[in-house]
Amino acid sequence: MPISFLKNDKDFQLGIWRMEEPLDDLLKMIQLSSNDLKTLGNFKSEYRKREWIAVRIVTKQLLNIPEVSIVYEENGKPRLADSDFSISISHTKNFVSVLLSKYKNAGIDIETIQPRIEKIAKRFVTKQEELFIEPDKKIIYQHVIWGTKEVLFKIYSKGELNFLDHLHVEKFQLEEKGELVGRIEKENFKKSLKVFYELTGDKMLVYSMS
Repeated sequence: MPISFLKNDKDFQLGIWRMEEPLDDLLKMIQLSSNDLKTLGNFKSEYRKREWIAVRIVTKQLLNIPEVSIVYEENGKPRLADSDFSISISHTKNFVSVLLSKYKNAGIDIETIQPRIEKIAKRFVTKQEELFIEPDKKIIYQHVIWGTKEVLFKIYSKGELNFLDHLHVEKFQLEEKGELVGRIEKENFKKSLKVFYELTGDKMLVYSMS
């Protein structure tokens, strides 16, 4: 199907694709280089192949260009070849999301809302963050906090970040759509970022740029 969610701004473009098409139909929507075809052939799972192609279809449509080349740096960070846009990618079951930004760094996360997040919350929600979580909205708060820290991790892009010690979310009032402040604090590196979140259906979308 076409892009199911789209945001266009002067500084960024964001698209979400719901994967409903079989692999053959997706292949008809994009032209792949010989290197990309080789990479695609290395995936054993058909679902992974569909996911990989869908990311490139979204990127192609956002940029309105005939071909897309996404390369990966040593740390695993994706980069658009021959483009000034930074790129970030995320996926959850049957959905892929792509953020393109004019800023140097971009981070996006999309998650399907699931109650089981409570079981791992202690791994990423600090004691300070627990204080502002409203009990009747706990699961949604936890998804926003998780998504924010995933986005901060991607923007930092150097790895070796502990979600409890180095990544922090300042107090915010939960809405269906809003913004908050996230902080990266590690040794001599400190940075505060404005982070946007939005509940769309049963998906939590979080993104930021720096």
